[in-house]
Amino acid sequence: MTQLTPRDDIKKQVSEILKLVDNLIRNGSVDQAIREIVHAKEIDPSNSYVKAYEERLEFLRTEHEKNIEKEKGRKEVEKIARKRDQELRLRQEEDRTRLIQEQQRLEKERKSRTRQITTGIEHKIKDEPIRPEPQLIKNCVNTILVIDDDRQLLEMISQTLSSHDFEVISLTTSDEAFTLLQKLSPGLILCDVNLETSTRGGFSFYESIRKLKHLNKVPFIFLTGLNDHVIMRTGKEMGVDDYLTKPITEEDLVATIKGKLKRFAIL
Repeated sequence: MTQLTPRDDIKKQVSEILKLVDNLIRNGSVDQAIREIVHAKEIDPSNSYVKAYEERLEFLRTEHEKNIEKEKGRKEVEKIARKRDQELRLRQEEDRTRLIQEQQRLEKERKSRTRQITTGIEHKIKDEPIRPEPQLIKNCVNTILVIDDDRQLLEMISQTLSSHDFEVISLTTSDEAFTLLQKLSPGLILCDVNLETSTRGGFSFYESIRKLKHLNKVPFIFLTGLNDHVIMRTGKEMGVDDYLTKPITEEDLVATIKGKLKRFAIL
């Protein structure tokens, strides 16, 4: 019977370890395989197979770390996407809530006007506004009256229309506008729907001036940042001539105003 020499015993131990490392690599246990190779290297530092496995495992470890980083990056991207989706859903829900509240407010105003209640409403409006004497009304066909509480937008619209040879009167509240319109008949009225600093909102202001006989045929256009068909339909049902949705281009602004002035001039 042949006896194993110490060297043969070392080779046998290393061989067993390398078989174990092969199994660990197949199972994806790279860290444990590295520990076994370190053990084999301690037993036989000069073994070329051990060195080869060591290089192989170093490559696998590097690839494993790269994959971990990629996975972290993918999860981070997914996290950002989920957060963005949540924020979008939240904004959409806020928009729906705001729209419902606006519809409820408009419905409340309509019911209040039908019952001729003049107290306890947000926008107090007299049922019969002052009707000026016809001889005191000043007709300004080339004058555009613009009402918007956004001063920056108001300035931009005024400059644009002035550059196209229109006379422009710009006001920040419907209250100022309503007082002025008692004795003025402009060529066209351009008004924001949401007038937060006025006692009359856009719809209420529109209904008030339509009670003035000398303004029945003056074209009226709403400015709105609410690109919503329900709000637009409400205005059109009331008789508004057109809508311009913010942000407004110079071409759309001028073309719409010229078109309305031309049409009403023919009428």
